[in-house]
Amino acid sequence: MKILVFGASGMLGNAMFRLLNETGEHTVIGTARSESARRFFPEQLQPSVDPTPSRHDDQDQQHPDHNVPVVGETAQGVLEKDQQHGPHGRPDQ
Repeated sequence: MKILVFGASGMLGNAMFRLLNETGEHTVIGTARSESARRFFPEQLQPSVDPTPSRHDDQDQQHPDHNVPVVGETAQGVLEKDQQHGPHGRPDQ
């Protein structure tokens, strides 16, 4: 499965990118804001980091099976959204 992580150089995106790569079951590509962001990744993962602006139209070029949009997200922000809106982004009923 091919997975595209938008915002892979951020706190949450970096953790997701690394975790998905650790399984060895997926082809994982991450977007970052700049070429210099690659330094935050282990050398073997650096070729999988695309230093382009994190835009949703990038997925058309990558053809992923799934995308993980964590641009500008923090772990705290995700937890707060989950508590307010449930795990699927909808208000709990």
